[in-house]
Amino acid sequence: MKEKWRLKDLPKDYLTEKGNIQLLSIGKIYRFGEGCACPINALSSKFLEILELGEKEFLIADTDAGIEHFGRGVERGADILFAVIDPCRESILLAEKISELGGQVNKPVYYILNRISDKKTEELLLNSIDREKVIAIIPENKEIFISGLSGDELNVDIKGIKEIADMLEFRKKAG
Repeated sequence: MKEKWRLKDLPKDYLTEKGNIQLLSIGKIYRFGEGCACPINALSSKFLEILELGEKEFLIADTDAGIEHFGRGVERGADILFAVIDPCRESILLAEKISELGGQVNKPVYYILNRISDKKTEELLLNSIDREKVIAIIPENKEIFISGLSGDELNVDIKGIKEIADMLEFRKKAG
């Protein structure tokens, strides 16, 4: 894996596509007893380093929850990192660790507050983290919950999602 790859070079069977958005799932365990995730994470790390995106292309790599992938260098090929923070202490601590690890590889880390039910929950979270890193606040939403539970595509305009897309688009244009 020494030459550059483009999204168009990938087998279509491995991509899910909707409009001009493509999703590539990497580094996941699919069968019991597959063994350690280390080799697939190492391969994912190298792949992200040699993947060359076009002018209007974005890649969002959705890793497993936790920080195991940092140990294999998956984030080395990323431009920015997002930590999704649910309203619980463990999620806050994990986001802080992700921020620390992101700093070790000089990658900016941004927070997305998720499942925010009310102003009190929002303020508690904002007072527990570096609020300058928060780029979006996704409210608790029954439509998101039902879509996720049923596995259906989410077709609603949700406050917070647009802010993430706008931020990515701005960063892409800024180069």
